[in-house]
Amino acid sequence: MNNCFTSLCIKAFVLCMYIVLVLSMEDDEKMVQLDGTEKRYALVIGNNAYPVKNLNNPLNDANDIKAVLEKLRFNVDIVQNGSLSATLKALEVFVERLHSNSDSIGFFYYSGHGIQAGGEQYLIPAKTLPKDESHLQEEALAVNTVLDELHSAGNKLVIVVFDTGRANPFTDKDHKMEKGEPLFTQPPHSIVMYATSAGKDASDGRERNGLFTGTLLQYLSKPGLELKEVFNRTLLSVKQNSKDRQVPAIYVQFSDSVYLAGKPSLQGQPCTRKIPALYRKSRTPFYLTTR
Repeated sequence: MNNCFTSLCIKAFVLCMYIVLVLSMEDDEKMVQLDGTEKRYALVIGNNAYPVKNLNNPLNDANDIKAVLEKLRFNVDIVQNGSLSATLKALEVFVERLHSNSDSIGFFYYSGHGIQAGGEQYLIPAKTLPKDESHLQEEALAVNTVLDELHSAGNKLVIVVFDTGRANPFTDKDHKMEKGEPLFTQPPHSIVMYATSAGKDASDGRERNGLFTGTLLQYLSKPGLELKEVFNRTLLSVKQNSKDRQVPAIYVQFSDSVYLAGKPSLQGQPCTRKIPALYRKSRTPFYLTTR
């Protein structure tokens, strides 16, 4: 009698563990549902026309990023050589779309001149040449403004990519580099990536794309790569190819897994691990979820 009771208890315990395992797997599936059912919106900005010297890559970078994002089912708006007012208007529309779709993914991309000064990063609109640091707040777009606006959207995930320099040309004239990370408040549920480290310049190459964006394009649409892995591989590749002269920076406040180009090919394949006989007797298919 005792043996029978003990056996029943063991089977009941194993069954409970199986149920917990299946439910936890279902929770994981729900947690990573950012895989195609959600709305996707992007704002892409490329500026290469400047008073002193035009940049080689930003328009190509912006157009190529737009093309890849559209393949990934993003609804993309693009601003090319836009003024500060045109950029702010496009940002307003972008944020409103994200705000109207709380489960959406947002992707903000900028390629062009940038300046880090006074502990803050600025994006320089086309055909603009600030004379000194005092003109930046009026003539340039502060990164904090962009991030604050994206924070207010309150959507599921915001991806922010800045392919721009982070040096200060005003202090560089006196051989004083702007050092340290700029102060900014990162939106929750966001991933922010810069093409280079604080106080450093980003490569404006002679090829169709700059070093950073050209590398990002290689990984962004690759199936089976989790989003954070896309950025990690981009960072390592840029660092290696520049021989440590350009090292991108990543800031992550997002713990879930996201596959913009689709999950790994093994996703949803039947489990090949050995499982208890009680599991095998179940009529419910047993799958391992790759995350």
